[in-house]
Amino acid sequence: WYDRICRDLEWDWRIIRREVDLQWTKSSDNSVFSEEQLDLLYQDLIMETNTLVLEVEKESKDPSIPNPKVPYSIRTLCDIDFDKPYFIGCDGGGGLGKDYTAIVILDPYDDFREVGVFKNNTINLSSLKYLLLELSVKFKNASFFIENNNYGKGVIDELLDYPRFAKKLYFNYKISDKDKTKSHPNKVTKTIEYGINTNTSSRELMIDILREVVIDYPETIMSEDIYDDIKGFYKSINSVFAR
Repeated sequence: WYDRICRDLEWDWRIIRREVDLQWTKSSDNSVFSEEQLDLLYQDLIMETNTLVLEVEKESKDPSIPNPKVPYSIRTLCDIDFDKPYFIGCDGGGGLGKDYTAIVILDPYDDFREVGVFKNNTINLSSLKYLLLELSVKFKNASFFIENNNYGKGVIDELLDYPRFAKKLYFNYKISDKDKTKSHPNKVTKTIEYGINTNTSSRELMIDILREVVIDYPETIMSEDIYDDIKGFYKSINSVFAR
C-alpha cells in the first residue's frame, strides 16, 4: 500500500512526508529549496549558542537627563577573536515590530561562516546607529556592509559623522550622469556610494550566491536564525524569491 501511494505521488517526498507520514515538513509546495536541501542545512546548525551583550545609548527626549543604556544581545556561534577582520553586514528594519533589523558577523578566513547573529524588530534607527558604533569599537578591525535602503541610508548618513567608523564602511564608486558621459567621455564624474545598493540586478546576484551556498556549501550555514529565513523563501509569480 505504501509503495503504491508513493508511486501515485510520483515519489515527491515533501508531499509523502506531509500527507502520508504525517510529518511536519521543512518546505512547502512553492518553497525555493527542496526538503533534502533544507535537511542538509539543518543537520549542521549550532543550537547551543553564547551571547554577546552590548549596552547601547538610547537618546533621551529630555536633554537634562543622561541617555539611558539599553542592552542588546548578539547570539555567537563560536569563540570570538575581537582582533580578527570580520565582515559585519546589516539590514535595517523600521523598528515597528514588523520587519527585522538583522546584523550578521562573518569570518572571511573560515569560508564566511557566521560568528554572530542579531535579529530584532523593535530597535529604532537611533539605537541601531549606537549599536553599530559599539560593534566597531568591540571589533576594531571589522569592515561594515550596510544595506542603503530607506532605513539604512539614514543610519549610514549619521555614521559618516564618525570618522573612525566611516573608514570601516564599505563604499563603491558610482558614475553619475550617464548621458553626459557618453557625449563628453573626458568629463566623467564619480561619486562615492556608501553601503550595499540592493536593486533588481544586485538582488538577482545575491539570490544566485545564496542558491550556490545552500546547494554546494551547506556546512557554512550554522545559524538557526538564518536557516529559518532560508526556509521561509518561496517562489512568487512576480519574483523569483519572496518572503
